[in-house]
Amino acid sequence: MLKETTGLTLDQVAGANSRGGTTNDGNQARRFFKSESRDFVVACVAEKYKGTINCLHKNLSVILRVLSSTKEVNCEKLRDITTETSLLIAEKLPWVSLNHTIHGVLHHSVELIQINNNWSIGSLSEEALESNNKFVRRYLEQFSRKINPTDQLKDAMSRLIERSNPEILFHQRKLKNLRFCNICNSSHHMTKNHHKYPNVQQISMVENEYDSLVSEILIQSDENSV
Repeated sequence: MLKETTGLTLDQVAGANSRGGTTNDGNQARRFFKSESRDFVVACVAEKYKGTINCLHKNLSVILRVLSSTKEVNCEKLRDITTETSLLIAEKLPWVSLNHTIHGVLHHSVELIQINNNWSIGSLSEEALESNNKFVRRYLEQFSRKINPTDQLKDAMSRLIERSNPEILFHQRKLKNLRFCNICNSSHHMTKNHHKYPNVQQISMVENEYDSLVSEILIQSDENSV
């Protein structure tokens, strides 16, 4: 049901062209925790858990957005929402066993931000570096000379430098913006494929509830300059 309504593919073995693992990655997580996905996620659980999952989806989405930002954080407000989420899980879902990642997010993220002088830890993420691995592998295998290791590495590095060229980045962004549906304002599919997603609700362009909560926790730049 979730795949049919949102296009998400969760907990599936990666395709034959991949290097193993599952389909659970950062892009899937971002789409899963979008505010417009909440109703579809809640619809997949039993009636007695709908209210709890609804609140958990909102809180975890807000917490993860704050942690992935690079702005100054109001630690007291972040502590309130992490504590609320932790207590909600303990009271409503006592049979759930938290893994190390969720435990760290709920119980130690505020401490890390305080150690970082109340600035969020998004700039410390290795996601951008890890996302380059697929390009390095592709360049080494398909777009480099195999005469000797030195020439092979030179060709791969030349390709990586080309990717950072401002003009190339400009055209890449233009192509990326084409993946946008003018009917439902979704970035999950193009306009011509809208008929394949009949259950996708129209996304409001105004600030939604999730964005409002994130804005309350983050200290905006204009406040920092005062």
